[in-house]
Amino acid sequence: MRPWITGVTAHHAGTPEDGDIAAWEDIPRWVQTGSSAVCRQVVEFIEATDGGAVRLSPDLNGRFVAIRWIGQIYAHHPDPEQGQLASWDQLPPWQQKTDLATQKIVADTTADETTPIQPE
Repeated sequence: MRPWITGVTAHHAGTPEDGDIAAWEDIPRWVQTGSSAVCRQVVEFIEATDGGAVRLSPDLNGRFVAIRWIGQIYAHHPDPEQGQLASWDQLPPWQQKTDLATQKIVADTTADETTPIQPE
């Protein structure tokens, strides 16, 4: 399962950029590391709240993923471009929906522990 690509494919208006739907082995190492960290953080949040986090509003769940991704940008780039740091309200609708879909896919996978999460 690839939460980000699944979301981009479902929600992007038009043709996504190649980097948004690239195969795992074709994306930069920092993106792989950051994506894995965000997935882990979603799982840890769900576990820390005994599953209660899945009842957050779609807006809050999407924001949760988005802010963790911004954290990963800072972790891997000491001086990131401002365009990479857009707040939730500045993200295009397809990206907001993709962040929400990412959280939902990870949450659904966490609920069904028989399905392993594979990062982007």
